[in-house]
Amino acid sequence: MKFKTYFVSGIPRVAAFFLLLSAAAAKEKESSVLFRFDRGFDLSAVEKTDAEVSLVSGGLLVSTGHKAKWPGVALRAPSGRWDLSRFFYVEAFVRNRSAEPVTLNLRVDNSGADGRTNHISGRVSLEPFAAGRLRVKLNPTPWRLSRNLELIGMRGAPGRTDRIDPANVTRLLFFLGKPRRDHVFLIEKIVAGGRVVDLDADRFFPFIDEFGQFVHDDWPGKVHSLKELRARRAEEERDLKAHPAPEERDEYGGWTGGPKLKATGFFRVEKYKGVWWLVDPEGRLFWSHGVDCVRAGNATPITDRERCFRGLPAENSSLGRFYGRGNRAAHGYYLTHRPFRTYDFGRANRFRKYGEKWESVFASLCHRRLRSW
Repeated sequence: MKFKTYFVSGIPRVAAFFLLLSAAAAKEKESSVLFRFDRGFDLSAVEKTDAEVSLVSGGLLVSTGHKAKWPGVALRAPSGRWDLSRFFYVEAFVRNRSAEPVTLNLRVDNSGADGRTNHISGRVSLEPFAAGRLRVKLNPTPWRLSRNLELIGMRGAPGRTDRIDPANVTRLLFFLGKPRRDHVFLIEKIVAGGRVVDLDADRFFPFIDEFGQFVHDDWPGKVHSLKELRARRAEEERDLKAHPAPEERDEYGGWTGGPKLKATGFFRVEKYKGVWWLVDPEGRLFWSHGVDCVRAGNATPITDRERCFRGLPAENSSLGRFYGRGNRAAHGYYLTHRPFRTYDFGRANRFRKYGEKWESVFASLCHRRLRSW
């Protein structure tokens, strides 16, 4: 897994979405195989519900009926339990062997799991004969707090789940939900992967730094100083010069090196040599790669959560201009606390990086970046 730094910021935009950082990607590398279905695998240990199993060259082949509500198979930990507390997820590599789409569920159990408690689950939908990865997270994020904290106004945040104890996983249950026909699927292998970082709740705050980044981790592209942020200007300029915009493009992005159709002054669709194309106002074939919401910043609410942020600037400082008030797109806590005070790290960082004329510099760079990409 690889995440690219959010392109309009110059640094990652993490006050509400730090879970999408490449820090999480770095944790993907650690894994442990729980089951590998080779000749030494004991088929008699598989618990079956309206299902039959066999070993094939690719893994464990499961053929289910559709009389039971939840047909499938269960695999118990060979030694009674797994301690998966250091891992972020359990993941199965699976393949649909049927000519019909299927949604496959995976339930990770503690002792006493009953379909309501002591388990956590996930699912994947597979088209006919398609392969996929069925992942179940053992913790909400790759960061696990020593105890849960009240972190308001966030769509995702470090914490810990009370739905399962990752140190005492006893069983993995693969099943279909009330199928209308028989199905066949293949389990190629099952791993525990990712790494969970334990954080002390008493030392967690503040967890967002002066650039709007998560404090308790590091990743390629993270900014550690104002000097480093400003140095990115030269790096970006070198990259843009090394990767200029494509040649043979008109002002709309249409392909001037290709056929010339009727110029209507409008974008349209037209079939050309048996293929439907977008056509630009000049009559040139046009490829649309949609990028939207390109803007200077994205303010984050700070009302009642000032302790989350390290080094918020003084109102009368040069960075104080980026305080504001918000009302739109409120969710959770802020639905009933509108309007709320905000700070815009995106705009503040561009001011730090480009200076007083940052808005015109940013607008120009956006066009160059998009054409370069």
